[in-house]
Amino acid sequence: MASLDSYSYGKGYNSDYFGDYKECLAMRLYSLFGAITSEITLSLQSLHQKDKVKFAGYISDLDTPKLHVMSKFIDGFKELGEHFIRDYKQSLHKGSY
Repeated sequence: MASLDSYSYGKGYNSDYFGDYKECLAMRLYSLFGAITSEITLSLQSLHQKDKVKFAGYISDLDTPKLHVMSKFIDGFKELGEHFIRDYKQSLHKGSY
């Protein structure tokens, strides 16, 4: 779990991580302004037992469900790639005056 790894500090873990709320709110605001966004929701999820074992040495309270941003799976979805923005900007310059 990347979010658990990234936002754990010693023995404490913030189960109500503010970034999850911001991500959900941002997606809803984008959709209100007409941007196409994926369907998301906030969900309390328990860790899988193998993850509890993995993190047990340095994180406490692993039995409490944690907040996660969940999104709908889109069949046929393809990522734009890590160079998308650079390539897009270059293509704009080719067609300019």
